[in-house]
Amino acid sequence: MIENNVNRYQRLVENIPDPEIIKLQTEVKPSGPKSLDNLLIKNGVEQVDLLSIDIDSDDLLVWEGVQRFRPKIVVIEYNPTIPFDTYYVNPVGECHGNSALSITQSAEDRGYILLEGTNTNLVFLLDGIADTVDFRCKTLQQIRDQTTNYRIFVSNDGTLLHDLKLLDEAEVSKIFPIPFALGFGIQPLPALNLT
Repeated sequence: MIENNVNRYQRLVENIPDPEIIKLQTEVKPSGPKSLDNLLIKNGVEQVDLLSIDIDSDDLLVWEGVQRFRPKIVVIEYNPTIPFDTYYVNPVGECHGNSALSITQSAEDRGYILLEGTNTNLVFLLDGIADTVDFRCKTLQQIRDQTTNYRIFVSNDGTLLHDLKLLDEAEVSKIFPIPFALGFGIQPLPALNLT
C-alpha cells in the first residue's frame, strides 16, 4: 500500500498494523525510480493480482508504466466529470484526472477487458481470465448508464438549466453537481451568445 500524504500514511499504518503488508510513504510517478514497477521490485514484490490506482492525476500513466507486472484485476479511478465519449489523458503532473474512455481504450490495447464500474472507478480483468470464470463484462455505455454521472444542459438562448423543478417539468433528469462539494451546486458556465 502506497500513500504520499504524511498524515494519511500515518492513518494507514494505524489502521493496517499487519507487518506482512508493505506500506510505503512515497509518491508514485509514471516512470523512473518512483515508478510503480521500481517501487514494487525494490520492496520484494514478485506478483500483483489486484492493482488499485487512485491518485487523482496520473492514474492512467502510472498504470501504463507498469511493464513488469500483469495484474489480474485493475481498479482505476477516472474523472466522472469528463463525458464518457471523450478521450482525455491527464497532462503529466496535473490534477485533472483521466476520462473513462481513454482508460478503457488503453486497457483494451494492453489486453484487459472492462468488468465493472462505479461513479469514480473502473474495474478491468486481464483478458483470458474471463474465459475461465463466468464473468459478465460490461461496455462503457453500460457503466455510464448505471452511474449517477450527470450532464449539464444549456438552453438555445445560452441559459444554464439548473432549477430542479424546471428540469423535472422538462423531463430532464441530468444535471451536473460540482464534484466532491459538501453541498449541492452547479458548475457555473458563461452564457453562450449564438447569434
